[in-house]
Amino acid sequence: MDTEVDARAPAGTGERERGEGPSKAEILDSLLGPRRGTTRDAEPDRGHMTWLLLAANVAVYVAMVVASRTPVAALKIPQGALIGFGANDAVVTIGDDRLETLVTSCFLHGSLMHIVFNMYVLRQVGPFLEGAVGRARFLPLYVVSGAAGSVASALVGYLWDPRVSVGASGAVCGLVAAAMVLGLRTGGVRSVLARRMAGWLLVTLALGFVSRFDAGPVGRIDNEAHVGGAVAGALVAALWKRGKVYSALGERIAIGASIAIVLLAGAVVAWRDVTDPFVRLRDKESRLRVAATALWEGRCEDARVAAERARRLDPRARETREVIAEIGRRCGM
Repeated sequence: MDTEVDARAPAGTGERERGEGPSKAEILDSLLGPRRGTTRDAEPDRGHMTWLLLAANVAVYVAMVVASRTPVAALKIPQGALIGFGANDAVVTIGDDRLETLVTSCFLHGSLMHIVFNMYVLRQVGPFLEGAVGRARFLPLYVVSGAAGSVASALVGYLWDPRVSVGASGAVCGLVAAAMVLGLRTGGVRSVLARRMAGWLLVTLALGFVSRFDAGPVGRIDNEAHVGGAVAGALVAALWKRGKVYSALGERIAIGASIAIVLLAGAVVAWRDVTDPFVRLRDKESRLRVAATALWEGRCEDARVAAERARRLDPRARETREVIAEIGRRCGM
């Protein structure tokens, strides 16, 4: 589940029972065509990327606990740590062009219960889907779905409902939706796999709706991230071409590019934490106070920069326009 430091939601999937739906091999053959001396014969996928993702999410959570310097953080991460590690603060993500947080927020979790729920679902769904479609499809699917969920959350948050969102479940919902599409492609509307995955998504969205009225111990669930991730996952799975098999080089490129995107996003977050003095000033009021102080002290350029950074967060705010006008009068254009 994703939380609005607060969440993106849990659930589980059962193992396939005899005669209930397509096996991994059946999905592979239906999607990719018959096996004819491809790398799938010699080196079947065994959930390596799933375990890599589990380890990455847990490692980031441990790092946030350590950075918070309080044992209480093991149960609930302070918002300051989430912001420092790249949470998706909708207004700042769009206003300050913090596009890297669309990726990094997918690896952050707001509480112990939050990460346990999401990692449980990833462990349930991931190995099956990775084994069915291969690592070269699975890892890019995870990254694209997570980022799409973050985009949906940021847009809604910026336009209507400000929030700080973290969590892997936008990505996980993408995996579930992709599995649902595979079920439909291999077994049609009666596919047990498709029905189970659709049911999981419906339960997730229902939990998100209920959390609007009672956040409970996990926090408010970010349904926009769930919907965005699920739509992206379904679209990606629908676009997979029958008969397409990745070469060893193609697989390395797909996996390497996905990992590089995540690492680059994390590096940008770390660089901004060090170089951007406004990274912790997440509302226009704080930035306008900096502008007013700089103007009072005669630091016109600093005042202009602070006022402009405030304007980015709310271009229509009257008080921001007034401060910018005052800077113009005192400092000249």
